[in-house]
Amino acid sequence: MARFKHLSGIQYETLEPFSVLQVSVPAGFPFQGSIPWWARWWISPHDPRCLEAYAAHDFGLHVLKLPRDEAVAPFGNSLRRNGVSSGKRLAMVLAVIVWRWR
Repeated sequence: MARFKHLSGIQYETLEPFSVLQVSVPAGFPFQGSIPWWARWWISPHDPRCLEAYAAHDFGLHVLKLPRDEAVAPFGNSLRRNGVSSGKRLAMVLAVIVWRWR
């Protein structure tokens, strides 16, 4: 699993490159674990099993400019391969899909 450096708050940085599906995230990429405050009792922005997914999602959205529905694939795949339960994974993937949906 990739390693990450906590910068401050919910801000992190990748320390080594990694790939999830079609997304290859380089070392030194800054990202954040953006979980709404009201959901943090269940999903932590600091859960080490989720950091890779947060980074892959942010890189896909902000650097590769993937549409939200395509950026969710590496996010969900990373959560699965890092041992996040299916119920929590489903909730997180659905939240990513519907966030800012119009």
